[in-house]
Amino acid sequence: MQTLDGIITENLLFNATNRPSQMEKHKIVDFLSEYLEGMEPNKEFIRKAIEYATKERLSFGGFTIVNKSHGEIVGAAIVNQTGMEGYMAENVLVYIAVSDKFRNKGVARNMIDQVLRHAKGDVALHLKGDSSLAPICEKFGFKRSIVEMRLER
Repeated sequence: MQTLDGIITENLLFNATNRPSQMEKHKIVDFLSEYLEGMEPNKEFIRKAIEYATKERLSFGGFTIVNKSHGEIVGAAIVNQTGMEGYMAENVLVYIAVSDKFRNKGVARNMIDQVLRHAKGDVALHLKGDSSLAPICEKFGFKRSIVEMRLER
């Protein structure tokens, strides 16, 4: 599948029924640890988030989205389900990152669109105040708050 004028050549969705191989998981962890904006990434936490999303650890599940360009990861996002319908967001966008050379080309917007298509219920994410992702999220309907940005649907 070619999208974004040939930038994204492959969209992958990993979940409880379609888990990444150990090699794929390692590549996703390395990618996120390199490109997460404004964070001191912890590879073990990233790995755990993937394993919660794929139910390799006791959890409500979730999913991981990977966008590739000609075999190279250019964007990745991990969403964990919370099981807290009604009083908290049902989903937390735990991590999202785009490689430096693919920023400002619509990759983040494409990934957020995919997250919202696959997530059932509200989606929350936590950003640093100066995150370049905030304006993109607001265009999708996320609202600023002191603690989180939340899309209510």
